[in-house]
Amino acid sequence: MKKIFLVVCFFLFLLPAFSFAAYEPPESDILVFADSHGGVVSDLTERSRVPVFCLYKSGRLIYQERSGNNIRLMETNLSSEEIDNVNSMLQTSEEWNTDYENCPFREMPVFTIAARIEGEVKRFNIRGIEYAIKNKMLPSSLIKFYRHISTYYNDNAKKYEPAEIYFYIKSLPAPSQSILTRTVDWRSRLDLAALSAENSSGGVSIVRLSGKQAKNAVKDTKGVVPYVQPVSNIIFSHKKSFYFLAYRPLLPHEIE
Repeated sequence: MKKIFLVVCFFLFLLPAFSFAAYEPPESDILVFADSHGGVVSDLTERSRVPVFCLYKSGRLIYQERSGNNIRLMETNLSSEEIDNVNSMLQTSEEWNTDYENCPFREMPVFTIAARIEGEVKRFNIRGIEYAIKNKMLPSSLIKFYRHISTYYNDNAKKYEPAEIYFYIKSLPAPSQSILTRTVDWRSRLDLAALSAENSSGGVSIVRLSGKQAKNAVKDTKGVVPYVQPVSNIIFSHKKSFYFLAYRPLLPHEIE
């Protein structure tokens, strides 16, 4: 199995439409969802983050593979026996609290478990999960479940290819000459100025792209803009204007 830096975290996401679509338990076919949010990150990082783990009732599993700051989503399928194992481990959840917020480092991201247990969705917030594990601040059953999930990440998985993406555009004032040395010319047919005028929230324009436009946006940012960036260092120049860019693949349940 590849050595993958994995931080498994779970999040019942109730964020605005420009980030994650709302996870509605009664209609959703998600069994367990994993995510991390908060911490010291840029606004584009927060918007473009992808889940660490998303297991559907059908056995379809989409998970995050990380190498340094580069992140991509992989997908594979669990057998019925493996799904039963996950369900069995979830039954220990009565030992879990809803919040583990006693981590002294408030800048650490919050990890949340959102799991469907006997028809009911339960959520567990954990700040700084690796710190909490190291300092024995979590129940052993929760730690066991956390470790168990990563055993399903395998070399037979394939890269998740989204049919649609959210494309994020943040306009910048003219940077200094020293910063200009880090700019990249935007050579795509996608007009950043036109797209950024379509929809803006908190200084960031959010455009939902599909088909050829989505593929072009991903291709033209490949190798420069990962899903998630601790700091957006790459500046794109287009028609004498400057931008930070990012994107997020939509998950299957977000696509109609």
